[in-house]
Amino acid sequence: LLKQAKKSSKGLQVKIDKLDEELGVYNKKYDILSWCIKEPLSNKGLKAYIFDSQLQQVNKRLDELSEMLPFRIEFGIDTDTKSKKFYTLVEHSGGIVPYEDLSGGEQQLVNIAIAFSIHDVVSEDVNALFMDEVFESLDKVNIEIVGDLILQKAATKEVLLVTHTSFYPTGAEII
Repeated sequence: LLKQAKKSSKGLQVKIDKLDEELGVYNKKYDILSWCIKEPLSNKGLKAYIFDSQLQQVNKRLDELSEMLPFRIEFGIDTDTKSKKFYTLVEHSGGIVPYEDLSGGEQQLVNIAIAFSIHDVVSEDVNALFMDEVFESLDKVNIEIVGDLILQKAATKEVLLVTHTSFYPTGAEII
């Protein structure tokens, strides 16, 4: 009877081992499916990867524009806060100047540069750019800078501009 019980327990152990192995396979499948459901759309998954790569491209474009601007701009998002607020760093005269400390015209110039950079990154297939009162709050020097930026855009995009400021680029159709 003891021999039969030992033989039977060995058979049960083999079945248990087989079931454990099967359970391991199912647990792996569950972990993969669980990750596919939870992680890609989390703040650490695919969504974050895509957003970060887009933001890097925007900042690369801002760096390129800094050659035309009186300052360098970095645009980002504070992922450490619950509200995930956007921030703008402006390097001006050898130091970082808070966006809020810039003049209205400088803030407008920063906003235009960010808008153009975002437009460059996310709208490759869009052939139009609409702007309304883009020169508002700008002094003569900054109007020239924005005008140069607009002319650069107009080389590859249809630019529709509403303004009360005298801006007559060569080849423009005034309506």
